[in-house]
Amino acid sequence: MQTITTQRRMLLGILLLLLAVRAGAFDQKDYKAYAETIRQQVWGMDLPEFRHPKPTDRFADQSAVILAAYDEYDVTKRDKFNFFSATGTVTEVKCYTITRQQVQINDEAALKLYSEFDFMSYARRRSIYYGKMEMRRVLGVRIIKPDGTVNEVPTDDYVVTTEGTKGRDERQKLAVPGLQVGDIIDVFTYVYSKTNGLNPAPTTFFYVSDSPMLSYRVHCEIDGSLATQYTTLNGAPDFEVTTTADGDYVLDAAVSNVAQTEPRWWYLTSQQTPLAMLYVNIFASPKSKMNSQRRGLQRNPDAALIQADDWRAWNWPFALTKRDKTVVKEAVARYADDEQRADYIYEYCVAYALSGSADISSARFVSWMRQMFKKAGIIYQCGMTTSEGREPIDRLANVDNTTWFLRLPAGKCYFAPAFAGVPGELAYQYQGRKAVVCSNVKKPAQGPYEHIVLPQSSAADNVDATSMTIDVEGTQMHISCQCTVKGNARQELSLFMPTREQTVDSILADHVSMQTLASLYDAKWADALAERTAEENRRQEEKVKAVVTAYHETEPAAMGPWRITSMGVKPAAPDFSFEVSYTMDGFVKRAGQNLIVAVGKLIGSQLKLEGQDRQRTADIIREMPTTHEWDITLRLPDGYTLPAEALSQLRADLSNEVGAFRAEPTLEAGALRLKVSKTLLHKREPADRWPQVLALYDAVSDYTARQAILVR
Repeated sequence: MQTITTQRRMLLGILLLLLAVRAGAFDQKDYKAYAETIRQQVWGMDLPEFRHPKPTDRFADQSAVILAAYDEYDVTKRDKFNFFSATGTVTEVKCYTITRQQVQINDEAALKLYSEFDFMSYARRRSIYYGKMEMRRVLGVRIIKPDGTVNEVPTDDYVVTTEGTKGRDERQKLAVPGLQVGDIIDVFTYVYSKTNGLNPAPTTFFYVSDSPMLSYRVHCEIDGSLATQYTTLNGAPDFEVTTTADGDYVLDAAVSNVAQTEPRWWYLTSQQTPLAMLYVNIFASPKSKMNSQRRGLQRNPDAALIQADDWRAWNWPFALTKRDKTVVKEAVARYADDEQRADYIYEYCVAYALSGSADISSARFVSWMRQMFKKAGIIYQCGMTTSEGREPIDRLANVDNTTWFLRLPAGKCYFAPAFAGVPGELAYQYQGRKAVVCSNVKKPAQGPYEHIVLPQSSAADNVDATSMTIDVEGTQMHISCQCTVKGNARQELSLFMPTREQTVDSILADHVSMQTLASLYDAKWADALAERTAEENRRQEEKVKAVVTAYHETEPAAMGPWRITSMGVKPAAPDFSFEVSYTMDGFVKRAGQNLIVAVGKLIGSQLKLEGQDRQRTADIIREMPTTHEWDITLRLPDGYTLPAEALSQLRADLSNEVGAFRAEPTLEAGALRLKVSKTLLHKREPADRWPQVLALYDAVSDYTARQAILVR
């Protein structure tokens, strides 16, 4: 083997020369002929559901109707010579996918959606170890008029641009000519990809779309020598499985008259849409210890088998650096309590991960932290779960979908940072999720295992509180604002508004040797770090302005002083808070001698549900339960008053099973004092409570139109 490897390395120089030659380059001319051939093949496929498309009056209230849909997925493989491989071969994988739909355009929104396409038509890459990899994508579009006339969009209508080195990649854009409301668009995407030594990308088939579907069919053909697994979720139909004479697997499934659609708001596809997740592994053996590498087809495999594969990966080695060992020594010397030691180490790990000094994956972060816990003598459990955007852990479909964490015996959990929070604080993506933990940290693959449910926060935990003092000058508002954001409500702000230096320095404020962002970098990076920090400081004001703009959906006329008053990364000060002053136009108008003040807009932009968004049959799933509070003081200009009748019109009071909205106005010392609160009680609401959800959001949206007339 050493002789063969040496010979391969000696041929490296020859290989590099060969790679420099433009051998068999695929160019735009080749693509044009290739695309024309593919279009003829796809249009000529025997798909009965696409033969005689006719408009339908069903679902006339929907923006579009999918009359027919078809997905095809084919995978083939072959082993070919590669002298950089230890075995002398590499597995070449070819994937072919077709996605075709006939869609009836019912309104202008659907017309806009289907009138433009932008796609990568082909791309090529070369690697010494993996060889040549390429992708080709073909789009086909036909317009079917109400009288049955079929117009195919010609190739010349596609606008071509090239990208990448020497134009090796190509993009195409298409503005569909002549498409109108009432037409049926027949559109397909064909994708061919070839890779070497890499697994095909996972594929998911969704049996519900954002429009009703009269017919949807899936057809797959997969090389029988590969390791294939699929998992169906949320009531998706199982595949009908057959085999070819060559031993390849054929998977078929179909649904019809699917009236259910995916709502735009508060919907999780992973939990609510019937779907099938398909994984193909080229590292296949009939005797593999890894369940995911067992040759053949596994239909809805037991989640425990997939978890077993993941537990085997927990012994991932991670060598601690001198800096890591110093932090461990500090934690041990400073604290006798395991939780305090764990918090100290976790803060350091989070600071390092957020510093930008290294790109650390979630699994690598936990492996690293685990080694530090072990060296510090901390008793802990290994844990795995999935985020709410993935399948639940007890229906696990693939090891790549898990999230690792560490858990202390008392229940405190440590995840890779999704935001800058307090040690042990869970991101909303993991709250209430099922998880599996193991106390056998030396050999977690051997168990035993404990099944738990991760904690869930309440509306009282996740609070966004805004306090405003407002002075009116002419038709401008000068606003002084203090914002305090608690719990998971601060996730987005925690990594958006502060600079890395502010975040890291706050996390490490009470540490011994590593106390600043600079202390996490080697001296040779000092100049680059200083330059990056200066740039972040310059951009921070733009971010603060962006926060104000997002709140009002209008840019401020001018920005005043601002500052972050609490970073929310320490148990003693867990809230993120900041102060900002700015001036707004457009909130005050003159009406003779009186002033009309858009008081309702001071609670910020609020969602208004209109059109199809008001119809719903699916459960409502939010990121988290929340409470929003406003304490607004509007100082009345000299000589102006607010009549009692106008004051009473600013009052609101609605409460039901899903939440509450209240507004209480008072006049205090020449100022309008307005206290408003909006509470969303639950993360998930059943569909039968939709009328109550609608009533609550209508009340809040309507309130933003409330005005106060100041009389002179």
